[in-house]
Amino acid sequence: MAQNAMRGVRPRTVVRAGAAIVFIGLLATAISVLATRCSGPAVLKEPDRSATKPVLAGVLPGGSGRLANPIGLAWDGSRLYVCESDAGAVAVFDARGRRRGVIRVPAASGATTSYPVSVCVLEGGELALADTAGSRVVVVSSAGTGDARVKRVIGEPMVSQPTAVAADGRRLFVADAADGTIKAFDGSSQVATLGADLDPPLTFVTGMAVVDGTLLVADSNAGRVVEMDARTGALVTTLQARFGLPRDVVALGGGRVAVADAFERSIVIFHDGERSGAIDAASVPGATLTSVRGLAWDAKRGRLFASDARTGTVVVCDVPATWGLR
Repeated sequence: MAQNAMRGVRPRTVVRAGAAIVFIGLLATAISVLATRCSGPAVLKEPDRSATKPVLAGVLPGGSGRLANPIGLAWDGSRLYVCESDAGAVAVFDARGRRRGVIRVPAASGATTSYPVSVCVLEGGELALADTAGSRVVVVSSAGTGDARVKRVIGEPMVSQPTAVAADGRRLFVADAADGTIKAFDGSSQVATLGADLDPPLTFVTGMAVVDGTLLVADSNAGRVVEMDARTGALVTTLQARFGLPRDVVALGGGRVAVADAFERSIVIFHDGERSGAIDAASVPGATLTSVRGLAWDAKRGRLFASDARTGTVVVCDVPATWGLR
């Protein structure tokens, strides 16, 4: 009987079975390697809920890596987008600080490269980017990495020198240095021009944020941050401080506003219009801000991201909810 059973097993069957086993083994190895790469070590620490003042959570990218002139930042609730201006791309990181890839921004017609300086998140999984090399705002998909999938472009004659973008849901705000105004768009259609009657006028806007119906504007060359009505453009207030070179602004909740000041190498905190604190290398060890440019806020974790163009990094600090309140 045993001899008959041996005769019933064909050599071809044995070869196929062996090949299947080898294939399964290789597939398991590939999946294991892929899983390891996708779940690499976290760069950022978990938030310290017991902290009473800002603490350093980490610096991106991890190790000795550098980003190619990081400027604008945006956070969508799970991923951080960093404009690598000199690379014509947007680096993507997850909430733990692991690099997930890069979104390459195609150059505009007639331009040799793109130069993204500001980014914001729109509804529907889209990113809006101010591309100064192409004199345009390009809207791309935030899904995936690699070559960007361009959905639409906003350029001349509506915008000719875009320097910053911000969004409130579907409504997109674009700072245009050509005429010192801020253009508001609904989709690709321009619906308003803001700031044309400000006195003194806007000079060179490098950062904006929308919060509770108001538009916070970092007017870099004028050394000021103004708050405007997001619908009418009427001036609401000017923060009571003279900045060295304000580059970006973001709301931290609870009436707090953070302003990146490149000349002062710090992030200044305001509460209800009054200065209430600062984040710099002296107050937060390891938070080196030699040329701070962009800011982004993770409200869920109480985490503030700040890009530093000179060091090619993004400094990440945890800011307690009660810190900076007057």
